[in-house]
Amino acid sequence: MEFEKALVNACKNNQMSVIRLLTKKKVNLNYRDDWGKTPLVYVSLKGNLDAVKHLINAGADADATDDFQNTALHHAVVSKNTELAKYFCSLGSIDINTRNKDGNTALLVATELFDRNMVEVLTKAGAKDLANFKNDTAMSIASKNGASAIVELLLLAGDDSYEESTPDDSQDDDDSEVDSTDE
Repeated sequence: MEFEKALVNACKNNQMSVIRLLTKKKVNLNYRDDWGKTPLVYVSLKGNLDAVKHLINAGADADATDDFQNTALHHAVVSKNTELAKYFCSLGSIDINTRNKDGNTALLVATELFDRNMVEVLTKAGAKDLANFKNDTAMSIASKNGASAIVELLLLAGDDSYEESTPDDSQDDDDSEVDSTDE
């Protein structure tokens, strides 16, 4: 357990040379600290793509979750590191729709952070707009907050028949006025 704690500390402090040395030992790469975080989660939080690749190549579980059921991908989203998220999505072995304790997927977290670039990475990788435990979806959060660029990405990802409206498509909706008279 001494080597595992040392690996967690090296990952927390972004010490690549120490990470390389410790992974040469027979160390549990999926060791969880007191908060349930693995070495991979810590290097994801730090945004260290080289360390992430090194740990995964050494055998770390890319789908492991912490005590809040967040994956390393969730943490890459929180750290707004699109290159890291692209790497995780490219692995093919992870579930990009994993839900944390609140039911939030990485896509929902990216939407809550209004991170259009991250939403684009995740939707291109096939992330689904799944409702969390409060029944919020990425679409409902984006539309409620006026994040039109994210709404458009979600529409494009979820509906192949969606077409951008053009000025020629606009219509006057005089009939849509609200009648304020009481009946």
